Amino acid sequence: MVEAFHKNGFIHIPSFFTSNELDEISAATENLKETHPHEGYYEPSVLNQTTEILVRMEKILSWSPDLVNVFSSKKVITLLEHSLQDEPVLFKDKVNFKAPGNRADLLHQDQQAGWSEYAPYFITLCVCVDPNTSLNGCLQLPDIQSYQHHKKIYGNAENPLDITDIPGLLLVEKPAEAGDVFIFDSYVPHASNPNYSGTERRNIYLTYNRKSDGNHHSRYYKDKYQTYPPNAMRLAGMSYKYKV
Repeated sequence: MVEAFHKNGFIHIPSFFTSNELDEISAATENLKETHPHEGYYEPSVLNQTTEILVRMEKILSWSPDLVNVFSSKKVITLLEHSLQDEPVLFKDKVNFKAPGNRADLLHQDQQAGWSEYAPYFITLCVCVDPNTSLNGCLQLPDIQSYQHHKKIYGNAENPLDITDIPGLLLVEKPAEAGDVFIFDSYVPHASNPNYSGTERRNIYLTYNRKSDGNHHSRYYKDKYQTYPPNAMRLAGMSYKYKV
């Protein structure tokens, strides 16, 4: 499994979390909407431009001891250590709620969003809180039959990628069940379509760097909240720029 991750840049692990663990993750994720609404990012729905919907929340482990408890378990830490080949240090943590009408996430690499300012390499644990389907905007990852993974940045922080930017890239949808996880590194191109279903598709994304590269969580969020803060923290007359 670890060999496949390092070769392809990502793996899919079905049923990683038990039903009891998943119930705890789901309840804690939903509770964030009630306890920390000011931390939310809201955007117009693609189904109705006059309606704003909750797209995501950042720094979720700062607000939820229950999530910290689940994600600091031995099996999670062991998986991260084997994937990173070092002790994991949390870099960023968010939940994408992917409500009905949520926009697409255009093709990008995480590393192209300026992450090299902090560390040269990251991995992200994607936790499927709900079933991921074609209709609700499941993750799209490279077809390993045509794509050769390289730790190379193909784009910049200002613009999403075009599929022709990366030789041999063919994206395929990756449906998943609740409780499944994906791990992908920060150079893997990925995307997702809008959610055209009638229900949310909640995924938690926990990103880590190697301990040997330092702890950048506080600095990252200080920088991010200056350039693109949650809606409730934005100042009138100010312009904010979203990085891919």
